[in-house]
Amino acid sequence: MMSVRTLLSSAVTTDDLERNRVQGRRIVTLFTCFCGLIAILAALFRDNNMPLTATIALCICALSFAAEKIFSHVKDYALVVALLAQTSLITAAFDGHPWQTDSHMIYYVSLAVLILLVNPATLVFGAAMITLHHGLLSLTIPTLVYPASEVLPAVSGLRFTAQLF
Repeated sequence: MMSVRTLLSSAVTTDDLERNRVQGRRIVTLFTCFCGLIAILAALFRDNNMPLTATIALCICALSFAAEKIFSHVKDYALVVALLAQTSLITAAFDGHPWQTDSHMIYYVSLAVLILLVNPATLVFGAAMITLHHGLLSLTIPTLVYPASEVLPAVSGLRFTAQLF
């Protein structure tokens, strides 16, 4: 049987939690830049406005590195926005390609990476952002979400995304 002293000494401290959050922010920042590289390579592969994609991806990457200093009080949310912007850039780079639909799976990977921030609110914020983004684009510009411009896949995709909540 464990004593109370043993249990208290093995408990996670606030310092441990903050250390994990700092390390999580670093990993999310690096993954954001990696997604930017994927977007640039996809645009190059598709011959799909690579200079603009590269400029946007590099700016987002720079902002994710600067999030700690510039957005100190909302740094985790700034990282969520940066990561999801890079993810959207990947999907946009595959515009018109059969892999465009498959590129949406990166959103699920991004949500999983957000767990590293050790902040449940940022995970909910990310899921809400993806749902709003997907819903608005599905109804307004469905070709950015799906290769076909039919409304039926857009509505069924929106229904699936809404079920995540």
